[in-house]
Amino acid sequence: TSDFGVAIADKIYPAFPPKLIIGTILFIILITAWVSYLPARKIVKMNPTDAIKGKIQ
Repeated sequence: TSDFGVAIADKIYPAFPPKLIIGTILFIILITAWVSYLPARKIVKMNPTDAIKGKIQ
């Protein structure tokens, strides 16, 4: 629009390289798996009834 004296296209498309998108997805998957593993490792060693009750030592 030329209301501000600057020519801007009607639609602006992002330009992200495929490596960035794939790398970001893999990074998120790895971090999620790691953060999920940490508490699960501790809960596996517990008595099942205590784990269900939420009695984490």
